[in-house]
Amino acid sequence: MKKIFEDTGEEKKKKLTGVFALVLIVLITLLFLSSMLQSRDGRGSIVSQEDGVSYEDSGTQEEIRLENILECMSGVGEVHVMITGGVREETSTVFMEEGEKSGGEVKGVIIVAEGAENPVIQSRLTEAAATACGVPPASVAVYPMSQ
Repeated sequence: MKKIFEDTGEEKKKKLTGVFALVLIVLITLLFLSSMLQSRDGRGSIVSQEDGVSYEDSGTQEEIRLENILECMSGVGEVHVMITGGVREETSTVFMEEGEKSGGEVKGVIIVAEGAENPVIQSRLTEAAATACGVPPASVAVYPMSQ
């Protein structure tokens, strides 16, 4: 027991280095686990710096599918989509296969996207969303994403 308290300077450095390495490994492991707990597409919760309002990015399958399609367009970066409809409780398919019936009617689409400040990109986003959701272009609102 006395030997532990009577360590030389060299032994203390080795112990401190070992403790530091252990703490570093624990921190790296926690960071790794944290990234594994996010949803599969890497989305988490976003908190606005200005007003502290939380935006939980857990859209419907149709919204996520439309976001993924729009993000593939040239000149478009990150995209967030909200599809409004008559019946929100039912699981309705916006992208219907031939012969399928929709459980709810789409009334409008809101798109917030990087690159939407460009009028050409904004027009393409509007056209794509209107086509995908089967609504007139006037029912699609596109806004640029804040920096």
